[in-house]
Amino acid sequence: MLENGTISERALPTINCGSKIKEDFAPLKKNNGQKRPLMVMEFWIGWFDAWGDEGHHIVDEQVTANELAVILAEGSVNIYMFHGSTNFGFMNGSNYYGKLTPDVTSYDYEALLTEWGGKIPNYHAFQKAIAQYTKIPEVKLSTTIKKMD
Repeated sequence: MLENGTISERALPTINCGSKIKEDFAPLKKNNGQKRPLMVMEFWIGWFDAWGDEGHHIVDEQVTANELAVILAEGSVNIYMFHGSTNFGFMNGSNYYGKLTPDVTSYDYEALLTEWGGKIPNYHAFQKAIAQYTKIPEVKLSTTIKKMD
């Protein structure tokens, strides 16, 4: 897609990926001519689940944190998705890979924060990777949120 150009010379070409960042950065560097910033516009660390899948689509937190560190060493990143969500009613949609693969109502892509706001191991692994490049301020929540069982 990068070889076919962008909508404008002023538009910043970016990539969408979840792994193999060094491989994916190579054509972006070539396209940018080393003159423009590198950007992963959609960095995903999981995948949505469809009815009938054998399991939840996740990637080990150390693997994803290492990929994030590679991005941060050379460019910028937009994490997709940071916070999970729920598709209510019949709004979850479906894909077609030789057969219909309807999405489950939980749409989290292994987001760093779950649908209900809980932190997964990737959250802490990403925090460590980001802390290599900038100071992360401590944030104190003003409200204690209790999860009901």
